[in-house]
Amino acid sequence: MSDYNIKKNCDTVLFLKAVKQCKGDVFLSTSEGDYLNLKSRLCQYIFAVATINEDFLDGATLHCQETNDSALLADFIN
Repeated sequence: MSDYNIKKNCDTVLFLKAVKQCKGDVFLSTSEGDYLNLKSRLCQYIFAVATINEDFLDGATLHCQETNDSALLADFIN
């Protein structure tokens, strides 16, 4: 599993569309210890609402189950 940081101010809708195209699961772990599976509709909703708070992505890490999926998310990760 590969770990990445999400760019601040990324377009949430475009990011979640890219996640949907990933073959493996894509997880987001927050600095508070929360772990969201971004392939889940419920977690996508939580992510979309939480990103309204600009500090939400501080310390958050994106985990791609399939290494090749990072290419689909390249525009959104550091």
